[in-house]
Amino acid sequence: MPKDFQETRKGSPIMKEKQPQQHVDLKVGHLIYIRYRDHVLYHRTQPEILGPQTRECVGWLIYDCTDYIILTWDRDGGSPTLKGADPKASGLVLLRSDILELKRIG
Repeated sequence: MPKDFQETRKGSPIMKEKQPQQHVDLKVGHLIYIRYRDHVLYHRTQPEILGPQTRECVGWLIYDCTDYIILTWDRDGGSPTLKGADPKASGLVLLRSDILELKRIG
């Protein structure tokens, strides 16, 4: 069972209480490490034994607000397009409520 869970008396997992996040001074463009809870899609299995999965990601901060952050792990290394965005970038939009750990690494 993932370390973010504890078992109830019936053996089904529940989330442990999250630790409060420490404030991290971040700016757009910083290289960051994130550990976060992710949704799990299941099919033809016992749902009572499942729970959110803990995942990790490293990328560049694109946007930061009180509700969520946007980071990219793959981006164009050249100059921006005429519209100023990278149409080939890949990354994540993560809810702050699902972030377990966030730190600047670059």
